[in-house]
Amino acid sequence: TFVSAYRVMTRYALLPVDQFRSLKKLKSVEVPALVIHGTVDEVIAPWHGRLLADAVPEHRRQELWVEGAGHNDLVSVAGESYWRSLRDFVSSLGDTLRAP
Repeated sequence: TFVSAYRVMTRYALLPVDQFRSLKKLKSVEVPALVIHGTVDEVIAPWHGRLLADAVPEHRRQELWVEGAGHNDLVSVAGESYWRSLRDFVSSLGDTLRAP
């Protein structure tokens, strides 16, 4: 996803009414996170993914940076590594997915 809706168009938070503030909300999330991003994404710049990944403590974070992938071809460029990352992430959750 993106850091925030308005920051898709500008690198800086210019308006106080910015929407979908993922970065701000992510800082309070206490579950594992998987960040997947293409390195040449022309819709959501890669720096969004980097800031979001960096907001998650390393012990709860998994990342897949798909070299040469844009926004709409990420899965095809990533190939099996995309599916492997999803499987590995879900497997790593273990008891996290089970209800108490």
